Amino acid sequence: MSFSYFSQTPLFLVPELFFGLCLVIFLCLGLFFSAVVSSWKVQNLNVLSFSNDFLQLGIFVSIFTIGLFTLNQVETVLFDNHFVQNFFLTNNKTILLFLLISTFCLSLDYYKYEGLDLFEYPLLKMLALFMTFFVISSNSFIAFYMALEAQSLILYILAAFARKNELSTEAGIKYFILGVLASGMLLLGIVLIYMSYGTFMFEDIAILNHHLIVKPVLVELGSVLIVSALMFKLGAAPFHVWIPDVYEGSPLPSTIFFATAIKFTTLIILIRLFTTIFMQVDASYYVVFLCAFTSLFVGSIGTLRQTKLKRFVAYSGIVHVGFMLLCLCSLESAYALQAFFFYILLYMITTVGFFGIVGSMRPLSDCSYRSIYFIEFSHLAQKNLLLSVSGMIFIASMAGIPPLSGFFAKFYVLFATVDSRNFFLAMVALILSVLSMFYYLRIIRIMWFDPSLTNWISYRPPERLCSLLISISVFIIVAYFFEPAILTELFFIMFETI
Repeated sequence: MSFSYFSQTPLFLVPELFFGLCLVIFLCLGLFFSAVVSSWKVQNLNVLSFSNDFLQLGIFVSIFTIGLFTLNQVETVLFDNHFVQNFFLTNNKTILLFLLISTFCLSLDYYKYEGLDLFEYPLLKMLALFMTFFVISSNSFIAFYMALEAQSLILYILAAFARKNELSTEAGIKYFILGVLASGMLLLGIVLIYMSYGTFMFEDIAILNHHLIVKPVLVELGSVLIVSALMFKLGAAPFHVWIPDVYEGSPLPSTIFFATAIKFTTLIILIRLFTTIFMQVDASYYVVFLCAFTSLFVGSIGTLRQTKLKRFVAYSGIVHVGFMLLCLCSLESAYALQAFFFYILLYMITTVGFFGIVGSMRPLSDCSYRSIYFIEFSHLAQKNLLLSVSGMIFIASMAGIPPLSGFFAKFYVLFATVDSRNFFLAMVALILSVLSMFYYLRIIRIMWFDPSLTNWISYRPPERLCSLLISISVFIIVAYFFEPAILTELFFIMFETI
């Protein structure tokens, strides 16, 4: 048996190996201290604080190690061509690690309020992110499917982790049942493509699709099933039925993780597939076209009826997914990929900052879980001026109000859509963007002008790390108008290395 293809593999997997080693050490520490003490309490035990310090240190070291590999822009294949490593992927892994750090910084204070003060919870998040590294690096359908399903199993647990809460249990069950259905669609699509081409490798399938003018029927059907399954993972309409209930029922730290890191991973694998395999498959384009249109329409209409904040974020995310799918429908334009990366980076920054505002709203009572309603923002300006100004900036950026960076993100997407002559989608997106102003401005009105109906809510100052993240997010969103190079250079590098 030859192990030649393993000889150089560890050199290119130092970040992943180090991150995995941190997982093992973190698990051993958790098991050791959980055996010593009867419970894992944040308020009277420094063990969890130490573990989080170790966790963040490991993540930062991993980011630094990944940064070293960005100096080498040569594409490298690993494990007999089943995985690939290049500059584009290391950039995305670095962003994923930053999103994980942001999730922990925003939700650390929520552990003791939502009953998540257990070492398994951050470990599961780290493990889920560890699997995303292999999802976005996969170079074959068999490796992609195995990594994606391993990640999905962890996400089901994160959704149902607050086991004393009925909504969390319901969210986990719904996520699991519908996720199994999507996994079946994905596996069936992979099998159909394999039946036609006899290979799982992305590069081989891309070459065959490029040279075949008329694609086999099984390839067309398989691409439809694969893209539909990924649309479910992304939460795009009409495959969105799970996302409002899962966001609402999951613990807030899990919701933040789903809305940022997991959504980012799915978008990256979609752009990889559509720039290689599915670019020449017309059936996959029609699926994305349908999902882009329905996401814009369903998300805009669904958001108008919401009174709970998590469900609002879910439907608002569906609208933003629709805008990002417009870029996949407009790959004929030279500006589509640039608009895609700019929009996704702005969306992640805005989402992190907005959840920082939400995480600062804590009740005086010691209830472990609660739904967050819009009315809890009432007269926030009189209670915490800086928090309300920051929240207004995030919401206005989501709405696409100039001169904030959210306006430029939507403008670039619409420009790329028009440039590719998708006039119908551009018109629909423009009309629904105007409609979206209503439900975004409604939250701003509640913040500043509605009488306070929730005196029992305590608007305490955010934690130091949370305040830092909010400040950085506000700075980027506002400063882009004055100095566009802040984000332009970043997404230009990503675009050049795809």
